[in-house]
Amino acid sequence: MQRSVVFTLLSATWSAHAQTQAAAKAAIDPSLDDGDAFHVYVGQGLKYESNVFKLADGTNPVGETHQDDWVSLTSAGIDFNKQFGRQRIYALLGGTIARYASFDQLDYESETIRAGWTTGFGSDSTASIKYQNYRAPVDMADRLDRRLNIVTDNRIIGDAAVRVGGPWMIVGGVIAARSRNSLDDAKGGDNDSFAGEAGLRYAPRTDNWLDLRYRQSKYDYPNVILPDPSLGLSPTADNSFKQREWRLSALYEPTGISTFDGYVAWLQRDHDHLSERDFSGWTGQLNYTWNVTTITALKFQIYRDLGAINDGSATYARTTGAAFRPSWQATPKLAWGAVVDWRKRDYEGNQVVGLNVDQRRENVWTLGINADWQVTPRWLVQASLSSAHRNSTRHEDNYDDVVAYANVRYRF
Repeated sequence: MQRSVVFTLLSATWSAHAQTQAAAKAAIDPSLDDGDAFHVYVGQGLKYESNVFKLADGTNPVGETHQDDWVSLTSAGIDFNKQFGRQRIYALLGGTIARYASFDQLDYESETIRAGWTTGFGSDSTASIKYQNYRAPVDMADRLDRRLNIVTDNRIIGDAAVRVGGPWMIVGGVIAARSRNSLDDAKGGDNDSFAGEAGLRYAPRTDNWLDLRYRQSKYDYPNVILPDPSLGLSPTADNSFKQREWRLSALYEPTGISTFDGYVAWLQRDHDHLSERDFSGWTGQLNYTWNVTTITALKFQIYRDLGAINDGSATYARTTGAAFRPSWQATPKLAWGAVVDWRKRDYEGNQVVGLNVDQRRENVWTLGINADWQVTPRWLVQASLSSAHRNSTRHEDNYDDVVAYANVRYRF
């Protein structure tokens, strides 16, 4: 199954919950420094995964006698940041080469490109233009045939916030996005989209704000794969749809040590020709951060989301989840973090009209711990250990997976 990530990408300007490919970015994701900066990064990582193909217990890949493997992750990146008065330009270019010890059919190269321009004008108004490109493999848990599929996502984002008087601001933006799959039989999930949004923000000159926006989007699927006519099924000839969304977002700091932020939204998706795939309902996310001390923080999150899915039996999934992420700055050079994450996913929308396929429900639990050791200003050592368990109504999709990862990065 191939998960289309365009919905998440188009929501990235509103929501911190975005489903990205961590393996493609973890080794090359330095934060851009304030002011002028130019840095070159190189890194070498090693990952062990107990269940590379996310298979059920007792099931091995075809022709293999084991589920586990070691992966070498070699990365490099360049970031640039330049300030001109109230304007800033920045860029990050990075890539990772992944090589498997046994399953070399899964070897891949990923890339991350981010570039943009931001400016301030008037008393407190801003505008920006951004380009983003991500190329990374789809998680094996999201493919029925467990083959390597590389997704390349591009998007251009323009946005502005103009203060019109007192605490009030007019906000708006446009997003053009494109998503492409490397596998021929996954190209039905290729899509192009365009979205425009506008709204009003209440933002007194504090850190608190309230934002109401309306967004309208159009999604097109140019490479739809038709079923064999001999099956007598109605083809999914055009999965294109329009989507409308009202979203209320907010950030509130009741004290100096705690913050609430999140959104609630009502969206409606209408397909041009396949009304049985239409969806309407609410989505939302609530985050709470409690800075217990100057070195300890607790983060809580609950969410409900809708994402496009293309796996032969469903076209979208409703995801409900919760997460807990504590962090501890043990020393000025050593930081610890952990995560407890649960999500429930319900698959909906028939992929092929006339084909009755039992749609599944699944629960996924993830536990993890990580550490960052800034050995010197130039040397960074990272390590993590995580465990995931999926329980699905389609029993062959159940799996357990343990991942251990270590990386050393040097900044020139």
